[in-house]
Parts: sequence; structure tokens; C-alpha cells
Amino acid sequence: MTDVENKKRGYRYSKSRERVSRAGLLKPDINIKAEQFFVRWFNLQKTQRTLKEELKQFRKPKEVKKIEDKKLESTKPDKDATLVPTPVPTNVKPLLSPRRRSTNKNRTSIDTKQVASSTESSPVCRSNKKDEGTSSRIPRFHFPHGQPRPTDELTKAIEGINRAFNKLKNEKLTRQELALIAKELGLGSYWKSALYKAACQPNASLVSKSDVIAMWERIAAKHHDNPSRFVAMLAKPDRSSLDFDDFLCVLQDVVECHPGLVFLRDAPEFHTRYMNTVIARIFYTVNRSWSGCITVPELRRCNFLQTLGMLEDEDDINMICDFFSYEHFLRHIL
Repeated sequence: MTDVENKKRGYRYSKSRERVSRAGLLKPDINIKAEQFFVRWFNLQKTQRTLKEELKQFRKPKEVKKIEDKKLESTKPDKDATLVPTPVPTNVKPLLSPRRRSTNKNRTSIDTKQVASSTESSPVCRSNKKDEGTSSRIPRFHFPHGQPRPTDELTKAIEGINRAFNKLKNEKLTRQELALIAKELGLGSYWKSALYKAACQPNASLVSKSDVIAMWERIAAKHHDNPSRFVAMLAKPDRSSLDFDDFLCVLQDVVECHPGLVFLRDAPEFHTRYMNTVIARIFYTVNRSWSGCITVPELRRCNFLQTLGMLEDEDDINMICDFFSYEHFLRHIL
């Protein structure tokens, strides 16, 4: 074979090898790559400089090396030595923030002593050390059932209940007769259905004096304001909120007793519609959480109990625009 043929064959072989390596069938030689990187690193100017310095240090005699090591050790700080705090100058002007460049050159600086005295006097920077004998107590500020009332109020309420029973001269009362009991307790006359529901025993149609007193002692012991007491009287057992059905007895009492709804008594087919519409308006206004249950805080934030008390003084039901107006009821059904 001639040299030309060999060259051609070698060329062909190198081209085929390049194609095979591009296909990923052959792995590159790691040793060759490492040698290439080492040569590049060795030829760098930084590497040459550091190697020359290391060679100079290696060629120095041992005695010179020992002297230099001693000098370095003497300059190092002693670990066992106690650090002496440097005195802080008293009259030092505070550095201004780079974001606040004051144009006034005669600006007065605050003395560091004054800053220290002000920080000591401020309640925020005081130490949280508590005296062993005295402990600061935060007074109670959250009353979920109302703020507790004086103890003599319960005795006055029981005296009022006895006085009302003596006026009526009956040992047992109906629901309508409980209006006098409600007034003696400082409630409106339209609370009588709530009192009746809370005091009446199962399978009984009349309420005795002992039942009313026991009910009021139980309610007044835990619940101290009118919204909390209203919910406690009408709510189902083991419940702390009012459902849609819990208002039916109150609305039935309004339909039967209010003088502005006398015409409605002759049309019993409208009783249920009127009561459902009023209860829906109550829930739309009061139940802001849209949970379907009215809680004590929601009842405190609305004017429902105040409006219920206004029914006793206003004979025209349409003058009470909130909740009970019959004209609003007609607009809903028409």
C-alpha cells in the first residue's frame, strides 16, 4: 500500500471514530482530560507565582524559619487572657442614617447619657423582673354571658315573682298571665313565651311559682344580660344558639296579642306565612355569619330585643319598620 492510501484510510478511520464518539458509543479518556486541565492550571500566572513563593520558603534555612514562626506566635492573642473592654467615649455624636441627609450643619446631637436615661425610664425597655411577693394580674375583660351583676339582684327578682303571684292569686299561671312576671323581672311583656318555654315542665300546660323561681335562679346564675338570657330560655337542650323553629313561639305570641294584628286573627292561613317572613327577616339581619343559627354575640350586635320591647308601646305594627311591619310582609308575598 502506498502512503496516500494509508492516509486515506487513516482519514476515513478518524472520521468514523468521530462519528462513533458523537453517537455516544465510546466514552472519553478521563486521564487525558485530567492531564489537559493540569497543564492549563500549571501555566497560569497565579499558579507560577505561588509555586515560586513556596520554593523560596522551602530553600530558606531552618533557623530563619524558626525565628519567623516565633514572631507570628507573639503577634497572636492569648486564649487565656481576659479581654479588657475599651472605654466608650461619652460625648459621641450618633451617626446619621444614609437615607436621611440633613442639610442643616448646626443640627444638635443627642447626648448618649440622655438616651440611656430615657431608655431606662421607658416602660418598654424595663427588665421583666417580677417581684416574688406581688404578681400583676390583668383584670377580666371578656364576659361571654354578660358581666356579672350584684348578688342582691336575684333576691329582688324572686321578691318580684312572689309579688306577681300574690296579685294574680293563682298558684299556677298560663302563658298569657306570665306577662306580669316578665314585667317584674324587668323584661318586656313579649318575653312571656320565652319564660313559659323555659319554666314549663314536660306534659304540663300551667306553670307554678316554684317552677318560675327555679328557672330564674338557673338562668340568672350563668347568664347576666338579656341577649344571653333570651338564648338560654329559647334554645334547645345542650345548645347555645337559636334555630329557625325557636322563634315560632315568640311570633305566635305577637300574632295573638298585638293590637295591630287583630285583623290577622280571623285569617289563620296567613299566620304561618307572616311568622316565617318575620323570622326570615330576623335571620337576614342578625345572622351575619349565615350559619343558620343566631348566637349570643350576634344578638348583642343587633336591635331585635329593643324592637321586641317597642311592640308593647306601639299599637300600629306598621310603624315598627324593623322585622314586624305587616306592610313589608305584604310586599314580600305579592
